[in-house]
Amino acid sequence: MANPWDGLKDVLSGQLTDTIGKLWNNAEDKAFLTYNAEKIAKYITIAKNPQSTAAAKDEANFNLDMLRASIGAYAAQKAIIAGQSAQETAKQVVAFAIGVLMKYVPV
Repeated sequence: MANPWDGLKDVLSGQLTDTIGKLWNNAEDKAFLTYNAEKIAKYITIAKNPQSTAAAKDEANFNLDMLRASIGAYAAQKAIIAGQSAQETAKQVVAFAIGVLMKYVPV
């Protein structure tokens, strides 16, 4: 005989697995972060090098600003996905709880 909470556990487990999969796609995240780390290192080196020209330093600082914006947007996208997934999980949990109550609570 199945535990009456198995359905809830399955819904939560499925949603959490799906959410984690969306938020932490290791290959995609690793590639993005590796690429950006390399670019940040490159541009910081140029910006801090006393032998760099003023134009090269300006370009490096501009590129660092663009990288900051890109990484910020990436992090914001992750937060939005997390929020949407949490809302969907909450809806499914409530629907499951109402379904359980309607089946097992005598009227």
